Amino acid sequence: MRTNCRMSSKSSCGPHVELTSNPAVRVTRCSCGTVHLHLKASGVSLQMDETQLRHVANGLVGATRLLDAAEAEVVVTKTGDGTMH
Repeated sequence: MRTNCRMSSKSSCGPHVELTSNPAVRVTRCSCGTVHLHLKASGVSLQMDETQLRHVANGLVGATRLLDAAEAEVVVTKTGDGTMH
């Protein structure tokens, strides 16, 4: 589902509906159907279709799980007594 979004031009592509927002990200969908993903910390905005957004979200969830697992390993090894807590 490829859309022709004019967001890369100086004029807006149309009204946006906010899908979600938190301190790190804002996701909107414009009237042309394109999903806009704005990373607040860096100011980077990405435009994609819904399928691509789902793939990005799945990739981020997978990376977060690995980070959480690595963090849990560090906590266990920091106990130093050889027991698992």
